[in-house]
Amino acid sequence: MRNPQSPRPPRARRGLTLIELTLALTIFSVLGYSLMSALTLSNNSRAAVESMVEESEQLRSGARALTADLRISSEAHVAIAELADGNHELSLQLPITVGGELGWGVPARALETAGEADHEGWTVRYTVIVDADAEQGMQRSLVRQIVDGAAEVKKADVLVQGLTKGSDASPGFKVELSGDVWEVTLSTEKGAGKREVFHVHSRN
Repeated sequence: MRNPQSPRPPRARRGLTLIELTLALTIFSVLGYSLMSALTLSNNSRAAVESMVEESEQLRSGARALTADLRISSEAHVAIAELADGNHELSLQLPITVGGELGWGVPARALETAGEADHEGWTVRYTVIVDADAEQGMQRSLVRQIVDGAAEVKKADVLVQGLTKGSDASPGFKVELSGDVWEVTLSTEKGAGKREVFHVHSRN
């Protein structure tokens, strides 16, 4: 009678070879690099979109301020000068009350000071200020200033940053009178650049 054959011991499980381990690490490295690249691209895209939104909001804010002032001013109280870089400088006066009668200057509310009278002879000035930035180079900003009768700036608000130079091809800040309509152009140089052109009717 034959003895039953004893079962063979289970075969030992083989471990990873050096080649397999190297291949696995390479695959994980490629996947990790791809994931990091995708996250970086996503963050850069989000930053670009946020920058464009901020830039558009600045242009709209600057356009609103200019439009409001030009609409209530009159051609006789508006002056335009050309700056050294080709951009324009716009100076205007707003209607105020002087001794119960119509006058021209800057309302007291523009300075946000309570209890003061309107300032006759003062001027609202839109000009381009150039600052040297260590990272971005020459930075041009559109600034709204309130100037008193002695040419001293009493208040200044930055409206739009990153304006282009005032060339004919890409005017940073330009104001022209066409008939009875003011044409105002604002152009920025961020990214592909943005340009805003709007028309304003002023009072007679």
